Amino acid sequence: MSPWRIVLRHILPNAIQPFIVQVTLLPAAALLAKASLSFLALGVQPPQPQPSWGQMLARSYGYMEISPEQMYAPGLAILFTALAFNARRIPACRAGPPPGGAATDARHDPP
Repeated sequence: MSPWRIVLRHILPNAIQPFIVQVTLLPAAALLAKASLSFLALGVQPPQPQPSWGQMLARSYGYMEISPEQMYAPGLAILFTALAFNARRIPACRAGPPPGGAATDARHDPP
């Protein structure tokens, strides 16, 4: 059995599902990292300020006792966007093992 056949038949089908899960988790983690760094005023400082949900939360934090509803819009936007990215991975997790994956015994493959 050639090494390429082993890679294509056994390793690659078992590596696709964790790869899909990782790819769907990365945008949510990047969003939360950008928002938290912007909230702490450590985000990207372009020549012209760009709106960021973290900056919006930081600005509304000063008015939390006067009007706390200002924090709802950016906070809920961050929450629902991160949940939407994470919800994309649920069908990939429920798909089950790939056909011909780890359950297949290499001794029964035709040469």
